[in-house]
Amino acid sequence: MVQDIVCYIQTNYFEVLSAIIALICVFLEIKQDILVWWISFVASLMYTWVFYDKSLYSSSVLHIFYAIMCIYGWWQWRKIREHTHTKKTVLRMPMHYYPVVLLTIVVLTPPVGYLNEYYQGKLPYWDAYLAVCSVVAYWLLAKKYLENWILWILTDTVYVVMYLYEGALATAVLYFAYVVLAISGLVIWRKDWLNTLIKRPISDKLINE
Repeated sequence: MVQDIVCYIQTNYFEVLSAIIALICVFLEIKQDILVWWISFVASLMYTWVFYDKSLYSSSVLHIFYAIMCIYGWWQWRKIREHTHTKKTVLRMPMHYYPVVLLTIVVLTPPVGYLNEYYQGKLPYWDAYLAVCSVVAYWLLAKKYLENWILWILTDTVYVVMYLYEGALATAVLYFAYVVLAISGLVIWRKDWLNTLIKRPISDKLINE
């Protein structure tokens, strides 16, 4: 068993390294450390290659988007910190965003899945659905909306199954850890959100920007 693990790490060292860096990013997300965006930028570029090599094209393109979103996320968190003078500010997603989020997932999944199928990607529509959900969740994270963790929990649970099916063991383990950490993130961010309530006028301004 140990020998198999060592052999896997030696054969897939780049994927394993990417998984370790990405795992560090989740810890930083939970702590609301703005440094997470620059480390995530590096991890996103690394995973772009990992998924391209496994013919999971949606996931590969998704991580290019992640790299771009890291710049936006850094800017957004920095702006929120300047407004609130604290890095522990958590916001709630406005109610009118809920149907927009759902509609975005429903509308974008079929064309992305078709492109996956056209380029002979594996599990084209599942990969597309999860990619679109991840894009939305990443945007919610950049906005510091508490609801990002709920979507991550649901999405990463399905990712675990998909990566096990594809034989990406290290990444499947990583996404299982993501699920556990996302649950922890939801609990911790909710506590931070309750603390944020005393600054409600500032939070409302940020939500509406």
